[in-house]
Amino acid sequence: MTLQTDLQDAVARVESDSQILHNIIHGDDQTEVPTEGGNVKTPAKAIKDIEATIQAGLTDLEATADQLANAVDTVSQKADEAETHAQTAQTLANSLNLPTDLNGRAGQLLAINETEDGYEPIESKAVFYGLRKDGAKLIAVSGEGTFDASEFPVWMIGLPGMNYAVSENGHLLINI
Repeated sequence: MTLQTDLQDAVARVESDSQILHNIIHGDDQTEVPTEGGNVKTPAKAIKDIEATIQAGLTDLEATADQLANAVDTVSQKADEAETHAQTAQTLANSLNLPTDLNGRAGQLLAINETEDGYEPIESKAVFYGLRKDGAKLIAVSGEGTFDASEFPVWMIGLPGMNYAVSENGHLLINI
């Protein structure tokens, strides 16, 4: 190659590159200009794409903000409902007149108190109730302790307070 040829090639490349640079700078908002290194967006297209991305993000943020506001409203409503239900439950619990101090009462039961306006803890001991025959007589046995269930054709274990007996004419009397 000669100096003249090298100079002509350089001028041709500058003219070609100048046209590519002109197309990049002055292209519209939909143009990508092909170059040896790949396609290059025009400044107008790059700005348009950035604006579209920002606008999409803002639309997503609006939807997210609306969803968040709806969620906050729903949570607030549910919190109000929960508070109302808690107050109702507290009112009902208070109306039962349950004992306030149950320390040391483990294993006991609650029974209606004598004035029938509340409850009180009672012992929760089990009581044996059994029936057996002694000759022609029917014998009712109840109480706490050790009993041989094989001696009683009919027996059960229950709470204190249930009493039964056999009347003079052999009828079973149960008092609960």
